[in-house]
Amino acid sequence: MIVAQTPAPGLSASKQPDPSDEENTSWSYAGQWFFFALTALVIYILALRRRGR
Repeated sequence: MIVAQTPAPGLSASKQPDPSDEENTSWSYAGQWFFFALTALVIYILALRRRGR
């Protein structure tokens, strides 16, 4: 995020961004992709079983 040090004429200064305000969603993304991989694996196994018949 880019924040100007001094505000433009007629505008008030913005609050400096604080990294601690951002959520840490890395575990959510990891869980989401493991779920996708598990779903793909189940579909693959079902496809192999159907092909073997």
